[in-house]
Amino acid sequence: MLARFLAAALFLALLAAPAEAEVEFCGPSDRACAHLAVPLDHSGTLPGTVKLTIERTLAKNAREPPLFLVAGGPGQSATRALPRAAVREVLGSGVLARRDVVVLDQRGTGESGALSCPTLQAYTGSPLGAAVERCAAGLGPGRAFYTTADSVADLDAVRAALGYDRIALFGTSYGTMVALDYAAAHPDRVDRLVLDSPVGPDGVDPLYHGSFAASPRVLRELCRGACHNITADPVRDLTQLIRRLARKPLRGVTVTPRGRRRRVSLTRFDLFSTLVAGDQQPAIRERFPAAVRSAVTGDVAPILRLARFAGIGEETGVRDFSVGTYTATMCEETALPWGPAIPVDQRLAHAAQVVTAEPPAAFAPFDADTALASDVLRLCERWPASGRARAAVGRMPNVPVLVLSGSQDLRTPTGSARRVAELFPQAQTLVAQGLGHDVTGSDVSGCTSTAVRRFLTGRRIQHGCRRVRLSPRQRDPRSLRAVRPAPRMRGRPGRTLAAVRRTYQDALRSYFDLFADRLLADSAAPGSLRFADGGLRSGRYVLTPNRGLLRGLVYVPGVRVRGRLSSVAILPDGVLRVRGRTAAHGTLRVREGVMSGRLGGRHVRGTLGPDLVDMALDLSLPQSAGASSLAPLTSRR
Repeated sequence: MLARFLAAALFLALLAAPAEAEVEFCGPSDRACAHLAVPLDHSGTLPGTVKLTIERTLAKNAREPPLFLVAGGPGQSATRALPRAAVREVLGSGVLARRDVVVLDQRGTGESGALSCPTLQAYTGSPLGAAVERCAAGLGPGRAFYTTADSVADLDAVRAALGYDRIALFGTSYGTMVALDYAAAHPDRVDRLVLDSPVGPDGVDPLYHGSFAASPRVLRELCRGACHNITADPVRDLTQLIRRLARKPLRGVTVTPRGRRRRVSLTRFDLFSTLVAGDQQPAIRERFPAAVRSAVTGDVAPILRLARFAGIGEETGVRDFSVGTYTATMCEETALPWGPAIPVDQRLAHAAQVVTAEPPAAFAPFDADTALASDVLRLCERWPASGRARAAVGRMPNVPVLVLSGSQDLRTPTGSARRVAELFPQAQTLVAQGLGHDVTGSDVSGCTSTAVRRFLTGRRIQHGCRRVRLSPRQRDPRSLRAVRPAPRMRGRPGRTLAAVRRTYQDALRSYFDLFADRLLADSAAPGSLRFADGGLRSGRYVLTPNRGLLRGLVYVPGVRVRGRLSSVAILPDGVLRVRGRTAAHGTLRVREGVMSGRLGGRHVRGTLGPDLVDMALDLSLPQSAGASSLAPLTSRR
């Protein structure tokens, strides 16, 4: 009854707010919910409207301007990406007590008319150009009105409809573009800004100059004092691999989730996309130096698998993330290396002329061909843009600004954050050492959230946060001889026992890395967290917290493991059978995480290694659950 009374009170309070446009109320929700119809074309040339969905949490004692939360993308639903619990965790009771909080699905996202382009939403390969053309044709002329400028106009309409004179804005990734453009368009209506992982003042660079330039620094920071058993120089390894890929793509075999071996290739842009994916997926970042080193020395399986991992994600519904809106926004307003007058079939040639005119150092350690393979260029090559390019950022208001950046961010590198900060006389910049993209969404220490809370309540923020250190993974063994024997064991049986442990740990770690946030969530249903994937070399495994099934799994060449385990969450039990051309054959019984049995006729005994609970206790940085980002298509999909 109390919850129902509070919800009713929130709705009545929202209804009582003065408005300059008609607000239609909806619910029930954990936040007061409303709809507002705005013009599709704010200039009035093209008829039609867009119904925006707004959610608002009212402060108990509002004495500061409200805080508007702007999600990333473009294309992501803010109301779905920013549930109330997550907002409370970042903002804290102090902010929520003194500021109303408004979450708005921007036009074309979530419940605000998410643009549906099925051929792009479910895109899995070529031909991309045909899928883009079908999307544009299906959306019609209205596709031109999903730019940042349109979202800015919507945002001001919502502000007016809810009766606010001034607002504070908290934007993440692409959301910072909306916040910046709003501040430039309506400087007298801005109270203050929080800009997390901001896009540079010039907007999205489709040629990724900043990301290329930041790659060496990010790799060296990652490996500082931690890669001595992996490589002497991760940047040199990356450069060698890029040069090899310049001669021809890297070809090899990867194993599908069904256990089928498939021949694949890796291009320079694939390698770049994998590296970039690591700024939101720490597990990819941890594996990258070793995978590159392995490829340089002749073992291509780790980097091919890592590239596949970079593309793994839960299937995204259009109301969670609209690829149609992403495309419409990016291709309408990005400063592409061709003008709207250039015919479609000449665009890439024109881009090549622009790129080749730049010095090679502009793309180092990658090269001009990597830039020309840009996903943004491929996505926008056949898009019929209207020429509504994003205007240059104008003069900014003299208001307090907090800029947050992760030192490991490659999508929006720290250099971009500093250039944004220079636009504001009162800007403070906090660089979170060791974190990637979407700082507040990935910082489990709470340091950056504390800074946000202090800033939004007018208090002085701390000067820095403790560095978050990842542990780069060791190289995957190329043979049984490369595996160190299990403790107090010798010869082939000892190496085989260690190989069995490493085989299982490789599967378990992959499972944990991809499901860490869901495994740690109170609402997660253990039986639903099923992960099936192929082994590094061959075979397949199926894991849930309650059971594990290994089907001819090969991680170490020549060592094949098959069996069942009753649990992988804690102290697993079961039976494992070991075969393979180089392995010591035998059967191992597992009791409470301890393996024992005979391999090659010799009695062996050893632990299976950390379980999911151990991994959770050691967790230093889970995958980001925050706003979506301006990511390369190959790593975002």
